[in-house]
Amino acid sequence: MWEVFEELSKRGTVEIDGVDFRALQDLRSALLAGEKISLQFSMPADEMVSWLSFVSGFPLRINSGNAQEHVRIALKEATLQDIIQALSKMGIEVAF
Repeated sequence: MWEVFEELSKRGTVEIDGVDFRALQDLRSALLAGEKISLQFSMPADEMVSWLSFVSGFPLRINSGNAQEHVRIALKEATLQDIIQALSKMGIEVAF
């Protein structure tokens, strides 16, 4: 799906849930480069992991824990691994 959005964005502005796709591309680049980002989430764990999988490009999945559990995360200066560790502390084990 990401590749489709990339192609469409070459032809004009693409928004996903009101977010410019170019911003998501920048976020993916930052996550893949191991850069630290700030973020805040409040949603079911499975939705969060699905979103992280989409943005990062990694096939992330919940390995154990309650996928429907509502999780709240607010992190400053966090890498993708830091985000996954924060979920782990909440009992949500994420696997690549």
